[in-house]
Amino acid sequence: MRTPTAMRVAAAAAAAGLLLTGCGSNDEQATGGDAAASTQESNLDTGTFPTTPQPEFGSANPEKAGWIESQRMAEFLTMPFEVDPELVKPFAGRPYEDADSASSEVSDGGAAAIEDSFVAGFRAAGGSYDETNTRELTTAVIRLKDAAAVEAALPKIKAGLIEGTIEPGVEDPIDILPNTTVVSSVYKSEDKPEASVTVQGVTPHNNYLLFASAWTVESDKAWTATAIAEFVEQQVPLIDKFPATPAEEIPDITMDQDKVLIYTVPHEDGPLDMPGDQAVLGPRGAAITAANFRRSYQRLLDSNVTHMAISNTTVYKTGSEEDAKNLIDGFVEDNLKVEGTVEAEPPAGLETARCITPPEYVTTCWVANGPYVGEVSMSVPEDDQKLAAQYVILGHAK
Repeated sequence: MRTPTAMRVAAAAAAAGLLLTGCGSNDEQATGGDAAASTQESNLDTGTFPTTPQPEFGSANPEKAGWIESQRMAEFLTMPFEVDPELVKPFAGRPYEDADSASSEVSDGGAAAIEDSFVAGFRAAGGSYDETNTRELTTAVIRLKDAAAVEAALPKIKAGLIEGTIEPGVEDPIDILPNTTVVSSVYKSEDKPEASVTVQGVTPHNNYLLFASAWTVESDKAWTATAIAEFVEQQVPLIDKFPATPAEEIPDITMDQDKVLIYTVPHEDGPLDMPGDQAVLGPRGAAITAANFRRSYQRLLDSNVTHMAISNTTVYKTGSEEDAKNLIDGFVEDNLKVEGTVEAEPPAGLETARCITPPEYVTTCWVANGPYVGEVSMSVPEDDQKLAAQYVILGHAK
């Protein structure tokens, strides 16, 4: 069964480690967490789950190190709803593992052109929950080794975008974006009353490719130029703030630099063979794949969340004990707005936990300990023990 977490992260969207500088808990917060844990631990059944933090992870597997840099970039990617406030429904936000994984944005020919210079990348995509709103927008940033590689790749990317659509694309410049390569294509489906138009823009910026693809009905085409221009205006200053890891240092990058993943409950048989496992994301990266971009991002900001780590459980690091409580209350409030969702009883001994059960999905529970929040999908009876173990582990967080 699919889990309705307030911050659902798609497996394809997360690799190991968005490594940002976080704010550590102060001594008062840590002591409060230990005290809270000591008052309940004797009543908790943790089964065979570990109750102490995992060892620090050290350097990442070199084969996965690029994912970490891509996850870091997620904090500096403009989200669709920031371009158009109605675009809050996510579609397959994810990091790029290599040039081939970016082919959906830059075309097969473009992917071949950046194969030797690709460093990292991340994409977001969104539409509207309003079925009468036809607009969709994909945003992405791809980092190459240097600006020369970006300039060399642009002609092949343009050619690929023109040739790689169902209907041949055409160059379609946007006046206010003279440095942006823009290609549009029109497609008429037999079962649709109106043709659709896709407009793709690729903007070189230093050693980055800034990509936006806007889709809507043909009569609404003017919106696509507005959306792409707005994306470029926001994305340039945002990516300029990115503290990029030097390319030669990425193979040795450290996992979980801010020590949040160590407080998750690990999988019994080791990490899953999927990019979503062992992910560490900041609030922007987490929101990119949430059920509602805008609402989820605001919840995280309001609770001063610095990181979200994903393993067998999910852990959020907030700014304080009060922030942790507010985050849980916000998650519950948002989920209860979904028709048919009800609040469920928490497991015995964890009366401070809050749980929700939506229709057709499993129950999800959240529990706070100090400034940290643990999240568990309650699909089997042993998950009560997992939630208890998560609570105890968070008591060790400093």
